[in-house]
Amino acid sequence: MRTFYPYTKGYRQWILLGVACSIAEAVLELELPQAMSDIVDVGIAGGDRSYILLTGLKMFLMAMAALGCGGLLLPGGGDIHGALPPEETFLLRAFWEARRPILGICRGMQALNVFRGGTLRSGVPGHQLPEGDMVHPTRAEGLMAALLWPCPVVNSNHHQAVDRAGEGLRL
Repeated sequence: MRTFYPYTKGYRQWILLGVACSIAEAVLELELPQAMSDIVDVGIAGGDRSYILLTGLKMFLMAMAALGCGGLLLPGGGDIHGALPPEETFLLRAFWEARRPILGICRGMQALNVFRGGTLRSGVPGHQLPEGDMVHPTRAEGLMAALLWPCPVVNSNHHQAVDRAGEGLRL
């Protein structure tokens, strides 16, 4: 920890903000799908317009809380088949329309591309192993080297990649 601490000078407030936003993101990941499900299962099924409006307001307020974060981080995950889940589209739209930065890593980049109308290519050659993920060496410097060592390894098992970039995106 002592070797890491000097590298945080000038970044400490951003580190605390990052932790706070990560907690907010975790809460949103739990609450938004439930709110959307409640709109369908309770509001629409029961014909209760006031419930739909109140739950929609709750979702809007959650999106505004998320926009208090400096940006949106979309990490890796499973393949995308068809449309994105509604809660993911909801958050992407909120951050995109607020002109907040969005960083997509692996699946996150693909999700952002699909959200913007881009296409994906499946079966990327040379990126899968019959068993487990591929491991690639990388090189880190500065703060990242203090966090991850100078030569961290990353895993990948990509089945998809961006084919045509969506509107407003560039590769």
